[in-house]
Order: sequence, then structure tokens, then C-alpha cells
Amino acid sequence: MKEWIDIINLVAATFSSPPLAAPVGSSKRFQRPVLPFSKTRLTLVKQIEHHEKKAKESQDDLIACLQSEPRNGSSRDLQEWQEKRDFFEYEYKRYMTYVSCLRGSKLESKMREKSKTEARSAESIILQLKRSSSIGNIDSSQGYRPRNLRDSYFMAIYQGQ
Repeated sequence: MKEWIDIINLVAATFSSPPLAAPVGSSKRFQRPVLPFSKTRLTLVKQIEHHEKKAKESQDDLIACLQSEPRNGSSRDLQEWQEKRDFFEYEYKRYMTYVSCLRGSKLESKMREKSKTEARSAESIILQLKRSSSIGNIDSSQGYRPRNLRDSYFMAIYQGQ
């Protein structure tokens, strides 16, 4: 059972994107940030660094929240403070779990090896895609007219970079 949970945490840690900014509004009530639906674009090494940074931020926020506990506030103030505290505790535990999963996995060492031995840039990947595709010899400055929308999509995505 634990192995199954570890695998789920590893996948979540590997693909989780940074949260979107907290919503802006006139309400003074604490609102959780919105989590995106798309997977991250960060490399595994950058992902670990990001999770470590977010864990540190969550820890700092949790400490600040614990120091600002309402002493003689209303029950509403106390409830809002507890929600905020619970959120920061959850975020800290989540990011620390992500960091430990990624550090404990063999993926990190493989990615570090790969980044040292093989520094492939986006241009080399695009060049490889062009060579393997039927439209590889086309220069965008020649006024290329696509045969269909799929070719124009390819050109828009890979030529625009």
C-alpha cells in the first residue's frame, strides 16, 4: 500500500505546476490559490528547486500565521485563522513530501546525469523534428503555403520559437 502511495506522490511531484496567483477581490477573507490543470514545463532539477522554495515559503507563512493567532477575537476571526493555518500546514507537508519523493527517486540522479552528458536545446529538438518530418526543408522566409491546417499548426508552433 505504501509503495502505491509513494508512486502517486512521485507522479504528483513530477508533474505539478506552480499555483496561480491568489484571486484579487474586495473580501479580506483568506482565499486559497487556484491550482492549474496543466502539467509543469520545468525540468526535474528545476522542479525540485521550485518545490524546495515553495516549502520554505509555506514554512515562513505558517510561522507568521502561528505568531498572529487571534487572542481575543470573535469566533469568525478564529475560524478564518484556523483555515489559514490548516492551509499552510497542508502546503508545507505537501511540498516537503514532493521534495522527499523526488530526491528519493532515481529520476533525479538520472536527470542530473542526462543534463551533464546531453545538453540538448530546443533548437536541436526542432531541427531533429524537421529532419524527420516531410516539411523539414521548408524555410519560413519563402512564403510557405501549408497543404492543410496541420502543417500550418506545426509551422506556427515550431518555427515561431
